[in-house]
Amino acid sequence: DFKGELNLLRSALSRTGKRVCARVDIASTTRMSEVIAQAPAVLYLVCHADYDDGPEGERSSFYLGLEDASGICDKVSLDRLNALLSPGGGGSSELLEGISVVVLGACHSLEAGQAFVDA
Repeated sequence: DFKGELNLLRSALSRTGKRVCARVDIASTTRMSEVIAQAPAVLYLVCHADYDDGPEGERSSFYLGLEDASGICDKVSLDRLNALLSPGGGGSSELLEGISVVVLGACHSLEAGQAFVDA
């Protein structure tokens, strides 16, 4: 429930007594690069994440489900996520150092979360 989660987040932030600026937008690689370039203290990303089915229904490659320009699921592989978070790939090590906390609201998010830690 996006609206409920957003209301809970706003309520929690308002209790800090500090001025907090929040941006709510569609989760796409373009938008994520734009937000990272602004060097926020906290990146709160809510999206889908899953594994493509491999042979015989086994879990295969992981993807983070962002949106493309048409609103269709853009399956961002770990390789693409790592490239996006690397210097020259949309992110930069200097900008990522300014992010103190990354909250990744997604199923199966361990691998994607580790990509943010490693960046």
